[in-house]
Amino acid sequence: LKQMSEEGASALLQDLDDGMSLNRVGLVDEGELLVVAGDVGDLFRRLGLDQVLEEPDFSLVPKFSWQEIQQKVVDGAVFYVEGTKLLASDWGYSAGLIFKAAFRGQTLSPREVRTLRRAFKDTTTFIPFIIILIIPLSP
Repeated sequence: LKQMSEEGASALLQDLDDGMSLNRVGLVDEGELLVVAGDVGDLFRRLGLDQVLEEPDFSLVPKFSWQEIQQKVVDGAVFYVEGTKLLASDWGYSAGLIFKAAFRGQTLSPREVRTLRRAFKDTTTFIPFIIILIIPLSP
C-alpha cells in the first residue's frame, strides 16, 4: 500500500475481478480502480500510517535509572510544596488588601488590583487541581 505501482493496482484489480467479477457486471471501471488504488497509498503516507505499519524502533524509548526517577519525584514534590507556599503567601497578602479596601476605605492601586486578580485566578486554578490530582491520590 505504501507505493502501489500500476502493476500492483492491476494485480489488485485482477484479484477483485476474479473474486467478485466486478468488471463483468460493470460496477467498477478499471481506470477508477487504478486511481483509488493509487490514492490509498498516498492517503497512508499523508496520515503517517506507513510509519505505523513498520517495525517500532525501541532504541528511541528513553531509559531511566532508579536514581533519575527518584530525583524527578523529589523535584516534583519540591515544586508543589514551594508553589503551595507561594499561594498561601499570596492569599495572606490578598486578605490584607481586601481588609485595606473594605474596612479602611482606602483605594487600591492598579498593581494591588492586579495582585488580587492573580490570586483569585490562582485560587480558581487550585480548586480543580485538588479535585483532579490530590483527592484520587489520598487513601
